[in-house]
Order: sequence, then C-alpha cells, then structure tokens
Amino acid sequence: HANFYAVHDTTKSRIPPEPDQRVVDINLKSVINTTYLAQHYFRLSPHGGSDGVLVMTGSTGSLYPAEFCAMYAAAKAGVLNLMRSVAVSFHQVDGIRTYTICPGTVRTNLLSAERWGAFPAAYFTAVETVAARVCMRAVP
Repeated sequence: HANFYAVHDTTKSRIPPEPDQRVVDINLKSVINTTYLAQHYFRLSPHGGSDGVLVMTGSTGSLYPAEFCAMYAAAKAGVLNLMRSVAVSFHQVDGIRTYTICPGTVRTNLLSAERWGAFPAAYFTAVETVAARVCMRAVP
C-alpha cells in the first residue's frame, strides 16, 4: 500500500510525483460502483430487493489511523461511511440490509511468507472468521 506521505525529494525543489491512487480505486471506488449495481440488481430480483443483504469489506483501517498506509485507511474509512450513508435509504426504500465487516490483517497472497512473518500472530484475522461473519449477516 502506498505511503501517502513518502518523501520523494528531500531538497523540496521539485513538485513530488502524483500519488498512486490505485489503492483508492480498488478499495473505495470499486465498492461504490458495486453498491449501486447491487441495489439495481436487487430491485430486479423476484423479491424486489426485499431481504437483500449487501456486505462491504472494510478493515480495522476503517476505524483507526494507519500512518504507514494513509490512503488505504482513508479508502477503508470511506467504505464504512458509504455503508452508514446508504443503510437507512437502502433499507427503507428497498428492504436491503447493509453491513461493513472490519477485520484485522488477513493473510493473503499479497505478501511473501517472509513478509507476513514480520507481523505478530495476534494481528491476524483468519479468513474463515471473515467468511463466517459475512454468512452471519446474510441470515435475516
């Protein structure tokens, strides 16, 4: 994840390069697009959206500052607040329940085993735990 505050030129004589915003595209913009497509397709379903469930993936970065990955934390905070912003209208108008899960670090293929080894074991949330929480939310 890109460090938003990375030092690019210690002389301060040049404008720094534009930040790589793929982390925002992937972790926030895609969720916004999916949310509105989900609402559209829930409405087209035989139940008209009633009892539909939309679970968004946040992170502990949704809740707490993360100085080494500020854009990631900002994107995940945006996911949580997107859910908060649409939850009432989605439910009142269409009967769609919305949730955001905010797991801690989940071991994925994004990093090597060696890099994951630098994290304390207590930081990890098992992927099975995340899946179980999503399934819990899907049941009315």
